[in-house]
Amino acid sequence: MSELIDRSGELAAGANESFSISQGTRIIKNVTAVLTWVDETQRPGVPRLRRYENLPDSFTMSVTPPGGNGSEQSAANPAGGEGRIEISLSVSNEDLNSAIGDAIVSGTLLPDWSAEVVLTDAGDWRTVLPPRFIGFRDDANSYILEMTIEYYDISGLMAV
Repeated sequence: MSELIDRSGELAAGANESFSISQGTRIIKNVTAVLTWVDETQRPGVPRLRRYENLPDSFTMSVTPPGGNGSEQSAANPAGGEGRIEISLSVSNEDLNSAIGDAIVSGTLLPDWSAEVVLTDAGDWRTVLPPRFIGFRDDANSYILEMTIEYYDISGLMAV
């Protein structure tokens, strides 16, 4: 079975947002998480004579299964363009069988996976021509996180 989970939000520079991916009576085999964002194209403030460019924004995303051994990646968008990070994780058949066996024997729900999104840098607006220290602060950016989860439903095997 599969499920698509959509999340979106806005983060300030240096802030993070964490998400739980609940397993419950299902056991997750594969997770593919895709984080996208677009840097602002309209500079803040009143129009001025100077030309400005928006420095890239940088995000970091991590996806972690219950036992650890997750993956973390970082990226910055091209100037004025869309940024993208994709992480795919799979659980080996051996680990799946072990987790299913443990869940059946213990009769408890399976532990959650986790995902985290961090805006590591919101690139400021700066002048194209010198002096390049004149500019506008960019304190935040919005993002979209899409997670595709493939799993086995083991509710019929458990007495929970």
